[in-house]
Amino acid sequence: MVDRPKMASLAAASSSKGSVAELVTWARTQRHKGRGLLQVAPGIYLGNKQAAANAELLALNGITAVCAIGARLRAPEVGHARLGLWNAEFNALSFPSVHISLEMLQALRLSRQESCGHETSEERVSTARPYNHPGLVYHHISVEDDGASSILPFLEASCDFIHAQARQGAVLVHCKGGISRSPSLLVAYLMKHERLALSEAFEVCSLAQPAARCPENFQCDLEAWAKQLEELQEEPEDDTAEGGGETIQALDAG
Repeated sequence: MVDRPKMASLAAASSSKGSVAELVTWARTQRHKGRGLLQVAPGIYLGNKQAAANAELLALNGITAVCAIGARLRAPEVGHARLGLWNAEFNALSFPSVHISLEMLQALRLSRQESCGHETSEERVSTARPYNHPGLVYHHISVEDDGASSILPFLEASCDFIHAQARQGAVLVHCKGGISRSPSLLVAYLMKHERLALSEAFEVCSLAQPAARCPENFQCDLEAWAKQLEELQEEPEDDTAEGGGETIQALDAG
């Protein structure tokens, strides 16, 4: 069983008695309202899939960009062969410019079910549809919440996306439940762009979402991230990063 301690406990276990960062002081004075959309820092929101689907809620809070974390969606297998299209169905659903036939993928899924007599868990999650509201800028990354996957390869590009977009308006970071993956990503963001220590970032996220948890695999990622930031702290900040996800502009309707 994967250990998923609450971020509040992790913050308390490693807190120091030194000076308190300004953002930590701000977070301690906030009264967080609502369940689906929570303000972690000025202009930075944490949410779940229900919040991400609510266009009215996003507009009300000034959300202009979304960093979405989902499961790793793969093309279905046929016998022992896998389509040579990474995230084929996900890309077809999310990015209309990627011309992949969903009918073909559905036919392959049915063929797989007929040959094996059941549908795999991988195929069940492949129908998940990200929410792309017109006019918003999206950054999608694929990370499983399975207690083993690593979020580290996606941190730099995702954190820089959030930082760059926050200059234009509010940013929402969400996963399915808003409890594990998205808070962990926001911890990394706060460490890099708000210059918080790991324990401080845990506290800020837990104040916004008391249920926020960080499984052991993400803890290891964040500890490695902290070391990377220490090594790079003397270098000038770069607002862009290659790889680590896909950023798109949702087209305006009409």
